[in-house]
Amino acid sequence: MATRRRFLLPLILAITAAVNAQEPCTPPDGGCENGEWGIRECICLCNPGWCLRQGSGKCSDVLAGDTCPTFSPTMSPSEVIVTNSPTWNPTQSPVIVTTSPITSSPVTSTPTSTAPVSASPVTSTPTTTPLPACNDPWTQGTQYMSGDVITGADSYNYICDSRSYGYFPYCTWSSLAPGTGQAPYWADFVWTKGELCGSGGGECGGVSAFDGFVLTYSTGDRVSYEGSIYECGTSDGRCFQDGYEPNTGNGSTVWTVTGQCPGAMNRSTPVCPATYTLSGTYYNLGDKVSHANIQYKCKTNNGRCRQYGWEPWTDLGIQDAWENQGTCSGGDLFE
Repeated sequence: MATRRRFLLPLILAITAAVNAQEPCTPPDGGCENGEWGIRECICLCNPGWCLRQGSGKCSDVLAGDTCPTFSPTMSPSEVIVTNSPTWNPTQSPVIVTTSPITSSPVTSTPTSTAPVSASPVTSTPTTTPLPACNDPWTQGTQYMSGDVITGADSYNYICDSRSYGYFPYCTWSSLAPGTGQAPYWADFVWTKGELCGSGGGECGGVSAFDGFVLTYSTGDRVSYEGSIYECGTSDGRCFQDGYEPNTGNGSTVWTVTGQCPGAMNRSTPVCPATYTLSGTYYNLGDKVSHANIQYKCKTNNGRCRQYGWEPWTDLGIQDAWENQGTCSGGDLFE
């Protein structure tokens, strides 16, 4: 009988626990909200998620006897409990911070209108620069010294600068005559080119002088050259190409005279005679020719005027066959 009693007692307790587990009970610890029957007693049901959702604090290990703090039904949902320590201390009074909703007042922006500002047209008055006075033209046979200023065939003033060449009178050589385009490389060593010249008070309408080193002349560009104003009529590059300078045969195909510089070239310039050539032409005493806008007159009947090596612009030609007659216009600047 005792053996049967020992066998039945655990079974009865298990059945009782199973039945009681379906019914809530009041645990002995008043800190729990509810409980359930265990094997022998009513134990606390502490749900950490429930505790935290209610804002009541913290509960940890149920088996260690910890309990959820009692939920206070008077707590406002807009109140938050702030503690100074992350560890729950039942003796510490919670600090309650009440947050009031903030209502933002709508800001109404008043559009501002800006009156359009009318820009006054600016009218620029072109300025004119007086041309410097011309000097005496370069003349064959004149002994030029360093520092002498003359006017070349292209209406620019030039300064003789042959001091570094000792006693050689390079500025006197016709082959280096300034502004003629003959031997330009060597001429630049003995002559320093100045500005386009005029009568001293002349103007060229503010138009810059032609510069053979400018590689940007194109349609509509205007330059002054030998007292005239020219306008470029093409953008294919010929306006800055050697051999197409204004007032030359080729240049007339790309440059057009649009005006004159008042006072530029204060001396009359004759029209150039036919260009000198050795091909089938027999020159005799008194014949006139031109080369690089300089005219020459044959001064002999000995045949030198048509002989190779005695061309008008050479030293032998000037010495034995030709006379320099000064500058002219309309000839070929380069051949």
